[in-house]
Amino acid sequence: MELPYNLDAEKKVLANMLFSENIFLDSFARLKEDDFYDEKNKLIFKALQDIYKSTQRIKVEVSSLINQLSISGNLEKAGDASYIMEITE
Repeated sequence: MELPYNLDAEKKVLANMLFSENIFLDSFARLKEDDFYDEKNKLIFKALQDIYKSTQRIKVEVSSLINQLSISGNLEKAGDASYIMEITE
């Protein structure tokens, strides 16, 4: 049985993680990478986790997210910078 998914909801969760420190921490406590259906969104969530684990920062700038995805070789797989910008609009 395939579980239902909502790509717009996934994008909103990721955007809210970038704009709200409370949601950022709460999301890591409640969600895991596999909770996202879309592969791009999984990669973005993982990049946010990696940034937090390495810096302990709960406020992540969009440029830092793009940089992390680029360093890990996943920027194109995550929809490129244009997809990240789309999420944050």
